[in-house]
Amino acid sequence: MFRVALVLLKYSLGRSDLLKQCPTLYETLEVLRNLPVELMQQDFLINESLRLGISEHEMEREHQRQISQRRMLKEQQQLQKSLNGKANGKQSKKTS
Repeated sequence: MFRVALVLLKYSLGRSDLLKQCPTLYETLEVLRNLPVELMQQDFLINESLRLGISEHEMEREHQRQISQRRMLKEQQQLQKSLNGKANGKQSKKTS
């Protein structure tokens, strides 16, 4: 499924002129919501996904990298929440 997603991204947003037309997430999502019919054909998707120059090892390595990034982001968010909570507690004591 990941390979199919890469094919769709490659053929829908793979050119620099298309990327320039999508400066925000909104425009990017609009392009992805309105994919050309020929990109959605099963034969095309299968053939192109098999032709991708990405090995299983590379996909697994990227998957692990993404998991690590998400874990770090979650830890940062939790730390920020706890720091904000402590700061708010100190402020309420000062106003009492």
